[in-house]
Amino acid sequence: MIKRNKVTVNTSHYMNNVPWDLPEGWCWTTIGEYVRIVTDFVASGSFASLRKNVTYYKEPNYAVLVRTVDFQHDFSSGLVYTDKHGYDYLENSRLFGGELILPNIGASIGKVFLVPHKAYRMTLAPNSIMVRCVETEHQPWIEYCLKSPYGQKLLFSISSATAQGKFNKTDFKELIIPIPPLTEQNRIIKRVSSLFKDIDAIDSGRDAVEDYVTHCRVKILNLAIHGKLVPQDASDEPAIELL
Repeated sequence: MIKRNKVTVNTSHYMNNVPWDLPEGWCWTTIGEYVRIVTDFVASGSFASLRKNVTYYKEPNYAVLVRTVDFQHDFSSGLVYTDKHGYDYLENSRLFGGELILPNIGASIGKVFLVPHKAYRMTLAPNSIMVRCVETEHQPWIEYCLKSPYGQKLLFSISSATAQGKFNKTDFKELIIPIPPLTEQNRIIKRVSSLFKDIDAIDSGRDAVEDYVTHCRVKILNLAIHGKLVPQDASDEPAIELL
């Protein structure tokens, strides 16, 4: 049991199952202990009440219902809207930009999207969960962690073994992830972003290296969550202080 900043973190139930030793100052924790909100479309009511209170529109209306397909189209076409009543009813899953969206049903499980900052109102559509950190500066680490080989393995580990896989918020919040000190997070994110820009430059000019580009992204994320991408600094505040 570890207590910091009035938050009690019970590590005894999962610390025996951690997959590798972390660098000094890092810690293992569950996602639910690290983020502020994990929610979904049905958090606002039953399926029956949602059908009754949330109306869908193809033409612009009060707010956009954000679906995973919208990220693929860069929010430029095919948007679905709801009216003010629907938006107010879905107050538990409103989006303001900076949140993470994860499909939790079907073939899209494993994808992770960052909600852009838009001038219009947004709220979460069905078949996804939304993750919001206590501080937005922590969001990139969660994003890269979930996109890494380890994070992908975690997401598929909680998906039901059916033709159309599915996972729920409760199981997601129990996933165990490594957390570095905040200063270390910033160094890693900066380094990952820089390397990804280099990869994008290569990718845009050489279609033939697509497999190589994918391999590089996976390798970089794997190094990042193992604390092997940037030098460690012993003076960093330990990650446990973030919890």
